[in-house]
Amino acid sequence: MLLQQQLGPLMFSSLGVLLPAMRSELHFGVIQLGWLGSARTVGNLLVFPASILLVRFKPIRMFNHGNMQRDFTYIDDVAQGTLKVLDHLPSGTPPWALFNIGNHQPVALPDYIAALEAALGRKALIEPAPMQPGDVPATYADIERLAQATGFSPSTPLQAGLAEFAAWFKRYYGHA
Repeated sequence: MLLQQQLGPLMFSSLGVLLPAMRSELHFGVIQLGWLGSARTVGNLLVFPASILLVRFKPIRMFNHGNMQRDFTYIDDVAQGTLKVLDHLPSGTPPWALFNIGNHQPVALPDYIAALEAALGRKALIEPAPMQPGDVPATYADIERLAQATGFSPSTPLQAGLAEFAAWFKRYYGHA
């Protein structure tokens, strides 16, 4: 992201190219490429790895003993926010801006796991773990700049996005 922040003004001043930067917060959705590694962690709380662990009845390591919050953004909202930025290119000197795209609502880790369990129809095996070095207990996307510049507002609640993801996941991977 730091590189994007430096490249935006540089690209405009040297080449006249507009380069708005967008940062999405923990996005997920259908046709999500995932990670199929052996680690049993939900460190950055990606939906796909947690789903693989859940349906394979493998423990999900919950860091900070579940006392964490993250902002999950359904891919349709990311796409909508991106299109809005392209329709409302930044102005000013230089005409460049960094926009956060997210759901703007942090979700507690146990609530996320419960919603994923409900969507997939399986109970997760939870392995509490201490906080990882360098991690933070809560993150979420502050989308105020994006909302002011484009009128963007996310429209997909976590449960609705997970239901769409789970329907695709079950069809594609054959898990019921």
